[in-house]
Amino acid sequence: MNTKETQQVMESNKKRLVTTWIENGYVYELFSQSVTAINASTNNPELITVFDYLGGKTPPVGIGKRIYDYAKQHNEQIESKHIESKSYSGLVMMYTPEFLNRWFSQENYKTTEIVESSSVDDDNLPF
Repeated sequence: MNTKETQQVMESNKKRLVTTWIENGYVYELFSQSVTAINASTNNPELITVFDYLGGKTPPVGIGKRIYDYAKQHNEQIESKHIESKSYSGLVMMYTPEFLNRWFSQENYKTTEIVESSSVDDDNLPF
């Protein structure tokens, strides 16, 4: 037996009970919450890829692994996502901008050429 009951209950800027119903011996409750309240309660900082951090430029070879290893060693927040574009398809790691600022400002980081992703020319390869 399905019993549906719709309620509009406001609870001081927190959650609002939108509807409840009983179905197959279970009570279901559906709540809503303002986007502002959700954003305020989220502790996850914005995470970005190294590519995005470098302004759409490809990092030098090996830098991604060095950043990942350093982040793991220092228990930094790391997430991954799968991307597909015309120049790359695969898994990329994402870090907090604050962590990437610290990593790239280290004295032991030696800058090497950062390649514009659209300027790679296969004709200049040595083979």
